[in-house]
Amino acid sequence: WDERAGALLAELHEAIARLGAGGEAGSTANAADDEEAAVARFRALLEAVDGLPIETLDRGPGLQLYRNVGQLSVQSGVLPDIKGLALRARRRWRAALSDARSQHQQQQQ
Repeated sequence: WDERAGALLAELHEAIARLGAGGEAGSTANAADDEEAAVARFRALLEAVDGLPIETLDRGPGLQLYRNVGQLSVQSGVLPDIKGLALRARRRWRAALSDARSQHQQQQQ
């Protein structure tokens, strides 16, 4: 666990809290621009998490993030584009974690 991973996960946790509360987009006259910016920011954060070792999402704050992203994909009031990004990220991470666990078990044998 390194500082970069911790900072990135904390930033994504904050973004999820804002998105889940409906506070990231849609509250100004330029709602479409706000929504587009929120989607782009969320996408960038997820891509940065994709660059971390997958084991980061298997324990501690990473595991909580994994769960929160999953919850974001089913919450009402969240932008459909954000839900789609969350759902796809969760699927990617679940598959990668499964592969990592399988490889670990094979190495143990």
